[in-house]
Formats: sequence, structure tokens, C-alpha cells
Amino acid sequence: MATFTNQATLSYNNTVTRSNIVTGELVDILAVAKTAVTDTYGCDTCVTYTVSIVNSGAAAFAGLTVTDDLGAYAFGEGTVTPLEYRAGSLKYYVNGLLQTTPTVTAGPPMTVTGISVPAGGNALLVYQVHTNDYAPRAVEDSIVNRATVTGEGLPAAVTAAATINAASEPCLSISKALTPASVPQNGQLTYTFLIENYGNEAAEETDAAIVTDVFNPILQNLSVTFNGTAWTAGTDYTYDATTGRFATVAGKVTVPAATYTQDAATGVWTTAPGSSTLTVTTWSSPNGATVNLTATPNGYAKGQSRLRGVFSLREDDNRVPICKYGLTSISLDDYNQNALTWLLRALKYRNRGEVIMNIPEMEAVCKQVRRDIITMTAAAGSGHPGGSLSATEILVALYYDLMKVDPKNPNDPARDRLVLSKGHAAPALYAVLGEKGFFDKKEFEGFRQLHNILQGHPDKKKCPGVDASTGSLGQGASIAVGMALGAKHTGNPCHVYAVLGDGELQEGIVWEAAMSAAHYKLDNLTFIVDNNGLQIDGTNDQVMGLGNIAQKFTAFGFHVIEVADGNDLRQVLDALHQPAEKDVPTCILCHTVKGKGVSFMENQVGWHGKAPNAEQRDQALKELEA
Repeated sequence: MATFTNQATLSYNNTVTRSNIVTGELVDILAVAKTAVTDTYGCDTCVTYTVSIVNSGAAAFAGLTVTDDLGAYAFGEGTVTPLEYRAGSLKYYVNGLLQTTPTVTAGPPMTVTGISVPAGGNALLVYQVHTNDYAPRAVEDSIVNRATVTGEGLPAAVTAAATINAASEPCLSISKALTPASVPQNGQLTYTFLIENYGNEAAEETDAAIVTDVFNPILQNLSVTFNGTAWTAGTDYTYDATTGRFATVAGKVTVPAATYTQDAATGVWTTAPGSSTLTVTTWSSPNGATVNLTATPNGYAKGQSRLRGVFSLREDDNRVPICKYGLTSISLDDYNQNALTWLLRALKYRNRGEVIMNIPEMEAVCKQVRRDIITMTAAAGSGHPGGSLSATEILVALYYDLMKVDPKNPNDPARDRLVLSKGHAAPALYAVLGEKGFFDKKEFEGFRQLHNILQGHPDKKKCPGVDASTGSLGQGASIAVGMALGAKHTGNPCHVYAVLGDGELQEGIVWEAAMSAAHYKLDNLTFIVDNNGLQIDGTNDQVMGLGNIAQKFTAFGFHVIEVADGNDLRQVLDALHQPAEKDVPTCILCHTVKGKGVSFMENQVGWHGKAPNAEQRDQALKELEA
């Protein structure tokens, strides 16, 4: 809105006469405002923008175009663009109501066409961009992002801008290396931790950075240096020789800021991270003991047992029978596990009179479970195959390797418990229970049918092996906390596992349960998050971003273990067999693929709650037979 004045002049016979002055207002028919939800950015940061268009006129506008320059700035004789549109992120509202997504061209520049604004109304665009290699990153750098509205009926283009500033903070990453790769018996090994800072500010003592690790097997005689300077136990770091837990003292790890350089020809910024190095040198075996694993006859008849071999741990000529994957020898790096860890695992099973499946055998079970999921949901014409397929390795690892359960005695008070908090993944649980022998697999045919034991969500009153009835998301986490707390009070040695979906973490009850678990020191509780990135309405980021899940659970007092590929059985087993921290609950964050194992279902949100038809069933089963 602007004011204006005007005055007329009359001239005659060398005489000038002026009129009165009139004043008026020029009203903006279309007003545009652009806002960044967050005003800072870093390397490959997602930024949400809103573009608000208000029509104060008496006539509607249709067919408008919004052009976003994506922060383009002059460089040399041309321009470079530091932002990129995040495909599929745009939401379009008219008078507060969500509309069909208009046509978006990613650009640069990004354009949105077909925008309408009713008379006396408004339109709102909400979309996300992310920074790229052209984004300046040093302290006091910024990106000015402009949106321009054009179209028929507008006397001139209308522009609005928003500025975001480079975040002034450290941004740390850590990597770990082992030397030598093949550790000789009684030799020494060195763990090297490289801590890099990609941020524009140094990590100082006040940032209280801490490096933690749990050495497995438990090691002795540690020698620790930081950037070449020897560290002292108790002052610079702590080490618990009973649990293997290593931790630096808060603030002792400092890392200089990164430096940034822009290529004079291309405009691309490169980052040279600041770095610090932490080394831990120790013995390859506890107290320097010699570990030999040798095969001995097993005495089992063909077909009598899945056990392929019985082996011995030889330490100071003391022999203990163990079993391990049917191998004739075991190295320290076998299956990404330490031999002693697998020894303890084997002894646990031997003492229970059970048999350990090897990895290929469990992988075969995973394939069969996936086939069961497909056939069940196809026969019912309903169900949730996507999240069931993503959780398959988690459930198979639990029931076939880790949990103390007995299909012949499903109500054993001392059994381990499993709460499927993401209850819609019931097909995966049913498939595992059926394959394990908790009930006749013929029950699969009645999945989701009235009066059948296999309902759409698990029902503990109907289905053998189901420990909790679940369905409403988030409640399973609280049930599991209650089970673990009850076991603590009664002295029950059981362990409680709860499998949660990532979208489920949007429920507040999950975090109330997490807070309780930490408060009551439930080290007999493990949350396992099936983090496949999708939920019924889209990606997690589109519906409600979860941020850094690992950091959230850590902040709530959990020991967090991340699994890079939660559909890799070996990685899942490695995580599950890590020792629990005393008085601390555990969260295992498994990064999985929704619809894993079926090509046309993988990473497709539409398969969250849709059953395959006959043709799709046959195609899926064919892929799973391969």
C-alpha cells in the first residue's frame, strides 16, 4: 500500500494559478510474502519455505506462476544455484484447504504453474529445498531466496525474498578403523577413531563431545592417545574392564573447524574438515590368552538335528563344547562377530538344549516368511505387506536365534517376550510363529477371517506365541515397559523386546514409555525400530519429520545401536548380540526397506496397506523363489 498526491496548474496571460492538492492510496491487489521455517542451513540441509499470496481485490486470479530462483547468485560471468527443490515436497493450499498438487518444474529456477487465488482470499505454497555444493558455508555467509509471482491480470511481477544464514556450529562425524586387519593370537591391535568437523566452528571443551565404544571381547591393558598425546585413565577417559565400555571424558575431544574453498571456475565449494584422531591400543585376546577353536565329532545322526558340528574352545587346555554355523574353524572377524561372543551365544543355546541355525539356514527362513506374508495377504485381499516385509529379518533373528521361547510351552513364565508394537505387521509375526511351530501353518489360510486365530492385528487371547494384543500405535511400547518392570520386581530373568515402526515414533506415548524405561533402569528391555522411512500417508519427512532418532533415544537415556542395513541378517544379529549396558535400556535402530524382497513393492508407500492381487502374488512369489 502506498499514498500519492496530485495538484493541477492553470496558466493564462503570464499568470499561474494552482489547484488544491488531492491525496489518495494505491492498494496492492496481490501481496506476496516468503518465509523460511528455519533461518539457518548447513551442508546438505533441508529447508522448508512458505510462499503466501494474499488477494485483497474483488476479482480472482487464475493461472498464476510462482518462480523460485533457488538462491541463485552471480559468479564470474554467470550464476550458480545453491538450493535444489526436493521432489514431491510441495503442498498447495487455498483459503487453508489442501489442493491437488500443481505442476512443478524443479529447474533451476523452480516454477509452479496453475496457481489460483480467490477474490479476498489467499493461497499458500509449502515446499522443501536442500543445499548443494554451491551453498557458501563459512561464518556470516547467507543465501537470499526470491519468489516471483507472474500471470495474467497482474500489472507487474510481485517478488518476495527470504534469507537463511550459514549455521555457526560444529558438525561432527566419526569413523573407526582396526589395524592390523588380521590380528594374531596374543598380538596387539589398534582402534583408530577419526573425528571430523564439517562445521564452521571448532568443537571446544564447552561442546562436551564424548566418544564411547564397547569392546567385545573385553580387552585389557589399554594405551590411549589423542592427536599423538598420551591420555590418562580417569582424567581423560574411563574404561570398565568388566563390561568393556570405553568413554572419553566430556570435553576432552576437541576438533578444529572446517575450511571452505570455492572453485574459481565452477563455483563449487569444497570442504576440508577439521580433524582429530583418537587411538586405543590393546591386546587381541583377554589377558593375552590363546584361543583355539577345533572341530570334534558330533555324534548326531543324519537328519536328527540342525546342528552341523560341535566345536571346542581351547584355552589353557580347558575344553568347552560349543557349536557355530557348521564351520571347522572360527576367526575373530567371522561373520563380523568376535569368536568369544559367538561362544557365549552357543553356550547359552547348548545349556537350553537347543540348536543354533547357521546364517544360510536363517536366510532361507526369511525367504519362506516373505512368501507366507505374500500368500496370506493375497488370500485375504487385505493386510499390510510393506511393513511386514521390512521387519522380516528382525523377527527371524529374534525367534530363531536370540529369544528364549518354546513352541511346545508358549506360556513358560521365564520365556522372553516380544511385543509387536507395529501391530499391522502381524503377517510377519504370524509367518515366523507358524514356521517356528507355534501353530499349524494351515491357519495362514484363514488370515483376517472372522473367528480365525490370525486376526488383522495380534490377539494374545487367540494366537499361541503372541505376548501382547497390539494395534493402536505407540501402546505396545508402554506394554513392553510394563512387562520389563514387572519382570524386574518379580526377579523373572526374561528379556522383553518391542518392535516399533518409525512412523509410530510420532506418538507421544512412545516417548513417555522411553522416559519410564530409563527412569526404572530397565536393562532387560530392548526397543527395535523398523526404520523404513515410509508410513501410510507418505514419507516420514512429509508427514512429520522424526529428526535424528538415535539422538532422541540417547537423550531419553537409552543405549542406542544403529544397524545400517536392517535387512542384512548378519548385521541384525551383530546388533542383537551386543551386551546390554547395566541399568540402561537398549534401542536398536534398524534402517530397512519397506517391501523388501519384492521389487515392485520396495520403497513404495502404496504397499503399506494394500494386498497383492493374484498376478502380483505370482510375480512376488517368483522373485522370492530365486
